[in-house]
Amino acid sequence: MSKDIKEIEKSIHAISDELCKTISGQFDITLQISDPNEAIQKLLMIINFLLETMRRKINALGYSAKEKDELFEQLEISNHKDALTGIYNRNYFHPYLKQHCINAQRYNECFAIALCDIDHFKAINEQYSYIVGDSVIKQVSARMLEVLRDVDVLARLNSNEFGILMPQLKQAEDAGIIIERLQQAFTDQILAENHTISCHCSIGIATFPHSTTNYKKLLRNSDLALRDAKSSGGNCFVFFSKEIKQLHQKQQYIFQQLRTSFDNTFTVHFQPTYAIKSGSPEISGCEMLLRFKNQQPHEINIFDVICIAEQHGLMPTFGLALLSYSLKKVKQLHTAYPNLHFGINL
Repeated sequence: MSKDIKEIEKSIHAISDELCKTISGQFDITLQISDPNEAIQKLLMIINFLLETMRRKINALGYSAKEKDELFEQLEISNHKDALTGIYNRNYFHPYLKQHCINAQRYNECFAIALCDIDHFKAINEQYSYIVGDSVIKQVSARMLEVLRDVDVLARLNSNEFGILMPQLKQAEDAGIIIERLQQAFTDQILAENHTISCHCSIGIATFPHSTTNYKKLLRNSDLALRDAKSSGGNCFVFFSKEIKQLHQKQQYIFQQLRTSFDNTFTVHFQPTYAIKSGSPEISGCEMLLRFKNQQPHEINIFDVICIAEQHGLMPTFGLALLSYSLKKVKQLHTAYPNLHFGINL
């Protein structure tokens, strides 16, 4: 378990302990977390349990029916609204999207969802402070609300990522018109805690029913489109397409292969080098070249492999494996051909 996951686990335990003390509830949970998304789900489970416990205690306190309704309404608002911005949170957005998919399929409706990520938000926090970052988040959400339609649903899904559901579209391309207006809202700089900040967003869009009719896949497709937008340099929006899906599958295949043994993933080719003496070329040595063992129908360039390895921090691992493998080959070849020179292309 990584250090970050342990910190998340520690924080969740602290939150649950303090909230349980507040409502005098009895709650115990053993967390076994393997990734941050699972940690978020655990936290939501704790929050929902605590809200239910609070409902039971309210019922036991003898409030009138009207007072109970008001308290329950406040609980629902706190459960479905983001505390910083006042817009919906992921606890509301995901179930709403799921139900909207069911309704849209029943009534043959076209709609789209977009995942919007603030570019370089981590740098804003590190350069100016988290207080400035919070102010940026609030102003970004406010600008989005100004340009979105009344029927559109905006939610803050995590730190600097927003989800937008755009219903009642005549055609899928109409989502692009809405998102273009959204991007134009960020042409002016944001004034946050006396700091002037240029703020832009990367946006991934998936449409219903064109990309899928399943709400989980719809989220996944928009996330893939968002990644493509960010990898293109940010400050743009991208519609999910079959090409993006194929690119993702290719990247996943490369990553999975990189996690296997060196011999199963790579092969080393030997390219001869020549020396021209008396007008006729003679082999003077060879250069060792790394090649990827591709079992897929589409072509995979070694530079694509290097890019994926760098993204996942695997360059040192297979770089050392290549060097070790190549040195063994050099030793064998040098014994057989002592007059030849050998080079290793890393």
